[in-house]
Amino acid sequence: MPKYTVKQAAEALGVSIKTIRRRIAEGDLSATKETRGKQELLFIDGAELARHAEVSNLRLNVDMLGQSENDDSVIHGHGSAHPPSKVIVDQLDSGSVVEPSEDIVRQVSAIVGQARTTEDIVEQLRTALAEARAREAWLQERLQAIEEEAARERERAFEERQRLLDLIPKALPSPRTWWQRVFRGKGDGGHA
Repeated sequence: MPKYTVKQAAEALGVSIKTIRRRIAEGDLSATKETRGKQELLFIDGAELARHAEVSNLRLNVDMLGQSENDDSVIHGHGSAHPPSKVIVDQLDSGSVVEPSEDIVRQVSAIVGQARTTEDIVEQLRTALAEARAREAWLQERLQAIEEEAARERERAFEERQRLLDLIPKALPSPRTWWQRVFRGKGDGGHA
């Protein structure tokens, strides 16, 4: 079963190294100490990392697992430097696998678990995309209805403006002719 450093686990879960160390200290995440040269490093089993991601409702970025700057920082199985699939293929090619060992079964289980996690993520993304498309279609329909209503309102406003413009001349007194202005008041009571 592959093991990952604290840094790789943090990258795969999308959290900080400090968060991983805190979860290990709190007992939420299991890790083992191994001595590498003069250093004592913490390693997290791949299955434990997947379990923690599921329990903590975190997404496990399986692309980050096994992707390291230094191939020796990921430990597969019993100190093998090859990824699980390479170990299995080598054993199958050599014909040495009669009955799968416990180590191979764990490696295959981890791969299947990672594939299921990836399938779940893909399914969630498909569902989210379908929901987004449905929302977009509803918004397009709503926008079209609002634009049609706005066009009807503009038409009504134009018709009301025309009606008012037609009423204005009728509401105002008719203008007096120049004769009426010159002879002002002669028919209105005699003041000239």
